[in-house]
Amino acid sequence: MQTGGRLNVHSGSKNEPASREGWRRGRAYCVYRSSDQYLTNGVEVTFFGRKTRANPMLARLLRQIECPIHGVRIIRLPGHRFRGELSEEVKPVRDAAGQIDIQGTMQAVTSVIEGWIREYPDQWLWLHRRWR
Repeated sequence: MQTGGRLNVHSGSKNEPASREGWRRGRAYCVYRSSDQYLTNGVEVTFFGRKTRANPMLARLLRQIECPIHGVRIIRLPGHRFRGELSEEVKPVRDAAGQIDIQGTMQAVTSVIEGWIREYPDQWLWLHRRWR
């Protein structure tokens, strides 16, 4: 992964070919989760004890290009300050053949996000209907 330079931000399956090529060239990427389009077409995960769907893009890209994945969050602090945190590596789940399991990996990512929300529930606002 290159340091310094450009950070590429993508969301949605139409960007996967560009993301794969960028990773092959050592570029850093930020993949964020879209909401509504994956609530009906994503992979099923459990979020706060209820079934919902998650964007599978990250896990599908990991099948093509294996690299570490980390979560990044910003925590509001008193006095108009903020702290950025990088999570420990989120290990992808693998199937019996050793290939990255898309649903299992997205469940692992979703569980990290759920843990963050449970830790600081007052810092989260969800505006779309997560469970349909």
